[in-house]
Amino acid sequence: HGWRPTTTSRVRAPNDGSAPSLAAVRAARPTRATIRSSRDPHVIAMAMTNGTMFFAEREAEMNVAAIVCLMIGVVCLVPACVS
Repeated sequence: HGWRPTTTSRVRAPNDGSAPSLAAVRAARPTRATIRSSRDPHVIAMAMTNGTMFFAEREAEMNVAAIVCLMIGVVCLVPACVS
């Protein structure tokens, strides 16, 4: 009986915080299970980002808004510099 790598399968729980269906757990056939609390920071982060764990979206939106404001400011200064 040689070495076998550990395999994992993920069972996605519904976003409303309820437990996954028994059929989904049985289909995954887990040999080990990790139960997470709804207060677990990992679970909260997954819920906040809709499962993507991408937090930079808000920063990217703010960067775009800053660039747009800067460009509008530059355009407004052009007539003052020309005359």
